[in-house]
Amino acid sequence: SRASLVLSGPGIRAGVIADESAALVDISPTILAALGAPTTSGLGPDASYEDGLYLRWQDGRVLSEAFEDGACQRPKHVVLLLFDGLQATELNQQMMMPASMTNAPILHGIANRGVMYRYGAVSGFPSYSAPGHMTVGTGLWPGHHGVLSNSFFGRSEQGLITPFDLLDNLP
Repeated sequence: SRASLVLSGPGIRAGVIADESAALVDISPTILAALGAPTTSGLGPDASYEDGLYLRWQDGRVLSEAFEDGACQRPKHVVLLLFDGLQATELNQQMMMPASMTNAPILHGIANRGVMYRYGAVSGFPSYSAPGHMTVGTGLWPGHHGVLSNSFFGRSEQGLITPFDLLDNLP
């Protein structure tokens, strides 16, 4: 399972279609690097102790190939668009078409001003919404962050609940 991945903005190379591999776990450390966050020590992608990580436990890598060499400009904010359930192949095709032929002109423009990963970003398998969202936000694979499905057993409720149920029932 793959998700489209486009990085665009200050400090990001422009007009590049990247053939490097990427994964959802790479998004969080890449955002932190782009923002200039401090690094720390912790468990790296191969579960060994490392310095220079952006998270205390980090399964992903920084997608450094997307950054401009020697760029001094950093973003002040990051906007993350996450399209749940959208086939990467279809969206990537739209973003690689000539501008006059695309059905997604805004996304096409963003992709052409940044780095688009030709093969998208690998997600966990099986690809469920809640684990994928958690992976993007934590930089950890589902087996490490603990959200393995769209539902889980609530002991006090004695039944299945979903993270989406929790959001729907906020005060």
